[in-house]
Amino acid sequence: MPVPPAHQHVCLVYDEAATFLGAARAFLAEGVRAGQRVVFVGPPQAYAGLGIDGLPHFSTADVDAGGVPVTPHAQVTAYRAFTEAAVADGFTGLRVVAEATPLVRTAAQLDAFLRYEHLVDRYMSEHPMAAMCAPSTVASSPSRPSPAWPACTRARPASTRRSASSPARPRAGRSPFPANST
Repeated sequence: MPVPPAHQHVCLVYDEAATFLGAARAFLAEGVRAGQRVVFVGPPQAYAGLGIDGLPHFSTADVDAGGVPVTPHAQVTAYRAFTEAAVADGFTGLRVVAEATPLVRTAAQLDAFLRYEHLVDRYMSEHPMAAMCAPSTVASSPSRPSPAWPACTRARPASTRRSASSPARPRAGRSPFPANST
């Protein structure tokens, strides 16, 4: 049974930027067709590579406080509020592409991120939110692979699915994400 566009949660682990950019464009286009608010979260260079003018975006720096792990419950709360705002603004839901590499560079970050992934997956199963979380297997160079991404595919819930007009503007450029704390 296909997963409705509003409830997809994709984990795309990639080696090449072109793989990520193609999958991200397709995932966001599917959201536009479904009437969802589409948003990109990631480093500025990844956003620029998408080549989609006017796409609301937030830098991973809004989430990554200098290598401090994400706060799982706070992140889900932020996405809940952002999803509710999208629906209140007349969209069918929220669709996010997150280039997550900066959030999983250390074992502590990965542990927190996987806990967050589990929680947000549960949230998405019952609310009109879809997301593609996409970490690169290459941390900062081909000789330094990310230590943890093999764990991503083993830790993801069975409900995970892979999927290969003008979007709304975010409020006054403010990030919907909480500041991280330990």
